Amino acid sequence: MAAQRTANPYPWEQPFSGALGQSDLVSAVNTLFETGRTEKHRYPRVREIRRALVLLQEYAPDPEQRWSWGVRLIEDHLSTTLGVKLVITFFSDRPYDVVALWLWLAEHPDWERREDAAWMLSELLAADFDDVYTRCLEWVHHPFQNVRRAVVVGVKRAAKVRTPEVGERFLDLIEPLLSDRSVYVRKNLGSFAIGDGLLRCYPELTLKRLAAWARRSDEQGRWNVAMAFSAAEAAKHVEAALPILTELAADERCFVWRAVASAMRSLGDKQPTQVVPILKGWLRDGRRRQVAEVAL
Repeated sequence: MAAQRTANPYPWEQPFSGALGQSDLVSAVNTLFETGRTEKHRYPRVREIRRALVLLQEYAPDPEQRWSWGVRLIEDHLSTTLGVKLVITFFSDRPYDVVALWLWLAEHPDWERREDAAWMLSELLAADFDDVYTRCLEWVHHPFQNVRRAVVVGVKRAAKVRTPEVGERFLDLIEPLLSDRSVYVRKNLGSFAIGDGLLRCYPELTLKRLAAWARRSDEQGRWNVAMAFSAAEAAKHVEAALPILTELAADERCFVWRAVASAMRSLGDKQPTQVVPILKGWLRDGRRRQVAEVAL
């Protein structure tokens, strides 16, 4: 029992520290990822990452060295998790450098690194919401679609904190992107960021905003509203969804009404007793019949 109480909970710590002492980040990260995980966990757990960060800061007391290590961990794809955690601590002192690194990730040719950019943005929002949010207001109008898409996915990740006072601000932030015609942006907006993200974390606020957006005239915006209700989360809000989708179903533009059909099919699979009668009623409605035929 005594041996169990005194056993080192981090068996990777000594070789990890030894590698850091030699500024050998590659060996340090390999040690952490090979020894700091279990059969049940593919990657080191949160407590392992936290301990590794403490050691990284201890072995790099000089800020320039810490910054250099953080950048290298990210750019060389050694451990984006550790690198981002180090780098965001510099945001108040060197915001332009941190933003430049984020933009580099957002525009990376490797889609996995672009996913890292979305996660990094969510971490930045958690660390300094007001400043980063202000920058996001500019990035949703960025000329590169990868940057706009990174904001969309970053908001979805950041919304998981479920802080009520920022829910409206997240919705305000993505609103300009409703009309974005980029395929890469729209595939990540309606059903993913809104339906699976904001609707899950801020249901009342999001449903209210979706109802307002459904009154927009542009087909891309209306398509995003319909697709938000194709997410699995929407089945919890079918009573609020049906009036909105009924309005959108009368849209004669194929791009919109087919999105409604997709949403109704998804909702019908999960809530058939509420959705199927509506669809059958639409079969007798000349304006909505084609939606019902496709959905059924």
